[in-house]
Amino acid sequence: MAAIDTLLLYSGMGNDVHMILGLVHFSNFFAVLLITCEVMPVIGCFIFLRREKNLRKEIALLKTEQQVLISDFENTVATLEQSTEEISQQHLFIKQLSIMLAHDLQSPFRFMKLGMETLHRAVLEQNYEDLEILSFELKQSSEYTYRFITDFTLWIKSINKDYKPKLEEVNLYEMIGDLNHFFAALLKSRKNKWSQDLPEDLKVFTDKELLKVIVRNIIDNANKHNFERTIKIACHATSENCALIISDNGTGLPDHALTSIHSYINAEKNTSFQNETPDGKHGHKLIAHFSKLLDLDININSKTNMGTTFMVSNLVKL
Repeated sequence: MAAIDTLLLYSGMGNDVHMILGLVHFSNFFAVLLITCEVMPVIGCFIFLRREKNLRKEIALLKTEQQVLISDFENTVATLEQSTEEISQQHLFIKQLSIMLAHDLQSPFRFMKLGMETLHRAVLEQNYEDLEILSFELKQSSEYTYRFITDFTLWIKSINKDYKPKLEEVNLYEMIGDLNHFFAALLKSRKNKWSQDLPEDLKVFTDKELLKVIVRNIIDNANKHNFERTIKIACHATSENCALIISDNGTGLPDHALTSIHSYINAEKNTSFQNETPDGKHGHKLIAHFSKLLDLDININSKTNMGTTFMVSNLVKL
């Protein structure tokens, strides 16, 4: 550049050329300035819009998080309210269980106490006829008490919401045979007869203990409400399902007993905790509750002086 300036100086054109170059530099600067003035607002507007968009996204995200927090808070409040209600119901439930146990066990224990006193006197007097009668009655009472406690314990376990029936292969002929043995003395005390019509190879897929409790309580009801009658156990089977039919030729169920059983069966369609409240009629309760757990249908037909029929249907046949 210095060489060019020296050459231009000697040629006498240096000042003019520098002036032209200055004008060129100024025009370029002015053009850049104009372009900058036009572009900067556009860039500024673009930056503003982008920031506004990002801000809207952040606001939307904060709103979403706020809704989640509000929803979590509402769920927490609802859970606390439900827990408080459940605790209250459980306290009431435990109280009523205690009343039920005291009520249902008081009679057999009182009978056993009096029976043992009478038995003691019979031994001292060597009254063997009374000894035989008393020992038999005490045996019945102890069996009832044992069975009640066993069924009651099973029921308490089953009302837990995590409880699941233990499904297995069950031979109905063998199960009814076990019940026949259990009821032999009880039937004799009421002068009732036992009749059964079941194929020996009939098998179903169910919880044996729960089904056994259902059938045992139905037979127990029949035995209690009849005298010198016949209790019959039969079945009706299809290719997939079968039904147990427990019938008697007695006087029919009293209205209050029939109403009680129907009310429990209808109540079991509702799964609320309150419906698990006992009232002392544990036999009816067990029939309804366990049939619900096994997804079984209970149909009752009872007529005065014509007898009662219970049908336990929807058993899965193997």
